[in-house]
Amino acid sequence: MSDKINPWLLRRAPSSPSPDRQDSDREPLRTGPDRPQRGGRVPDPAFRIGVHEQHGPPASLWVLGVHGGAGESTIAALRPGWSAAGHGFPATIPSINRSGGPDRLVLTCRSHVPGLSAAQAALIQWAGGAIGWLELLGLVIIADAPGTLPKPARDLATVVAGGAPRCWRLPWSEAWRMGENPPPAELPRPVRRLLSDLDALVGSSDAPAPPSIAGIPPAPEPEFPDSVSLEGIHHARSRNDHPADPTHRGVRPVADPR
Repeated sequence: MSDKINPWLLRRAPSSPSPDRQDSDREPLRTGPDRPQRGGRVPDPAFRIGVHEQHGPPASLWVLGVHGGAGESTIAALRPGWSAAGHGFPATIPSINRSGGPDRLVLTCRSHVPGLSAAQAALIQWAGGAIGWLELLGLVIIADAPGTLPKPARDLATVVAGGAPRCWRLPWSEAWRMGENPPPAELPRPVRRLLSDLDALVGSSDAPAPPSIAGIPPAPEPEFPDSVSLEGIHHARSRNDHPADPTHRGVRPVADPR
């Protein structure tokens, strides 16, 4: 697997082709870095997404809406075994999914500027290595209204997509607006493409190891007792996943996307 450079670190972002323009037999399209990298920015605390301890059944895929109304529960309902993360990074004990690999995650947002800015902050948080126990598969951008995006939102979407391992852009759905859940055959082609891609990614048996930061091997999964607090998870993670490094000292605010 090639190791791409985070475009925000170099201030360069590749464009993200529309899913409905891709060949149906292609591999899931990569748009950005596939793992966190040393030296990434850390979002201001006001923009960080929290960690939620999960005690329910294991999920083959977690869906995390980075803001309210981001389509988290809608996307999670598309497949049995997918679970809504409740707008927080899921922490399970142990953090292993049904296929035996690390818990997998997709982020969702709406295509308006506030939603895209929230997605950018979440991706910066991931790029800094804050959620190393999760494998981020990509970002799902869902249209916030019918019609074409205004140019400022369209340009911002391209920049944000460049910071995710993969990006899928879904059109406006009147059925979803009415709370309906059409069968897969009646879903728009970009949604069917999303399902096909995620089925291939979640169902693959040769999934990569959990992401590491700039070549540092991932720390061994700590052994937790049957009952453990979320505070204990944070302590173990911070001890194992964040070696002393001057790049981790400060907290810097998220840049204004405009």
